[in-house]
Amino acid sequence: MLFEYLNIISKIKKGDKQSFKILFDQFYDALCRFSYLIIKDKFIAEDVVQNVFIKIWEIKIKSRLILQLNLTYILRLKIH
Repeated sequence: MLFEYLNIISKIKKGDKQSFKILFDQFYDALCRFSYLIIKDKFIAEDVVQNVFIKIWEIKIKSRLILQLNLTYILRLKIH
């Protein structure tokens, strides 16, 4: 599973929109729920999560390390 996500991150870094969609589809709902638990406002929680994904896309070329750290953070949120 970890290898699969690392492969997805590698493809996102190269600009693969389909891989980004896969990542988004797999984590968006869980991250929205988690964000809502903290923020207590559905629309703001969704905005926060959308901004996280926008940042992931924007930094896709900047640094592989940053993307890996974001993946680790997302995986931890998904597990909990």
